[in-house]
Amino acid sequence: MSGVALCAFVWAKDGIAAGALMTVVGIGFGTLTPIAWGVVQEISPTDMIGRVLALYSTGAMATAMAGMWFFGWITQEWGERSSVIGIGLTLFATAAAALAVSRWVKTHHPVAIAGAPVQAEARA
Repeated sequence: MSGVALCAFVWAKDGIAAGALMTVVGIGFGTLTPIAWGVVQEISPTDMIGRVLALYSTGAMATAMAGMWFFGWITQEWGERSSVIGIGLTLFATAAAALAVSRWVKTHHPVAIAGAPVQAEARA
């Protein structure tokens, strides 16, 4: 939703439409972090939660910095519209990849999805 809203933002003509689209983008980003952190905490072994979250945060910050550099360059070379559309398409592609991975996990690891502890499966 955030990717589609960001792409549509490029063509918004009035302030109300732009504000509504930016609200959708903000809601998307605002819900991502707590859900992602919750999932990471649930699937991580108890004695490794801190290390896993540190690694997750490092990866998130590295990709954010790479994105700022890349889309800043796109903005300089081809303008704001190209950059915003590129960010929107990247968000949409990320959502599609997450959906594909989610479906793969449901197919290949149904025990983990059903709520059984992952450590118990590994010991068996």
